[in-house]
Amino acid sequence: MDIIDLQNNKNNKDLLIDNLVKTLKEDKVLVLPTDTIYGLSAWCHSKKAIDKVFKIKKRPKNKTFILLISDLKMLEEYAIINNEQRDYLKKIWPGPITVILKAKKSISNISASDGTVAIRLPDSKLLQNIIAKLGSAIVSTSVNINKEKSLNNVEDIKERFKNETKKPDLIIKNDSKNDSKNNKSSQIINLLDINNPLIVRK
Repeated sequence: MDIIDLQNNKNNKDLLIDNLVKTLKEDKVLVLPTDTIYGLSAWCHSKKAIDKVFKIKKRPKNKTFILLISDLKMLEEYAIINNEQRDYLKKIWPGPITVILKAKKSISNISASDGTVAIRLPDSKLLQNIIAKLGSAIVSTSVNINKEKSLNNVEDIKERFKNETKKPDLIIKNDSKNDSKNNKSSQIINLLDINNPLIVRK
């Protein structure tokens, strides 16, 4: 697993983003820092990369992943929303809250079997820029083997996956904020009924 430290690329952010977009389009799986915890990430249009994420995590195929988007406009490519839902999201995004919405039929390959999709607009300029440049969402999930604790430290990630056959292709190390063991996964809210939002994960 190669590692790129953001601390050493502060003056080359545009070039870095271009290279990361290229890497994602080459069906690679990246570990990316977010505004919550590190995430295993892949381009949502790369079946090969998404399959690899499942294999890395040893996760059942019936458990889908969160989609990360760059802005509210991109949301409409993946979910069916009404004005009330849109207004609600404007108040909570960008931020560490994932919402469950009705998925568009065009993304049945990455949505849940019940026709929903979990989606989030992260409060991270790096991620927003990568996704905007990519032109479509990325799938994201915690960095861990299924049923094990999430890893949020680059050294822990390297150690856990060093002997695994399937592992991430590249790790992007944040300068400091997310390289810790204290950050939490995003909250998840079921927003199908805007009049009765349900907290799925605190």
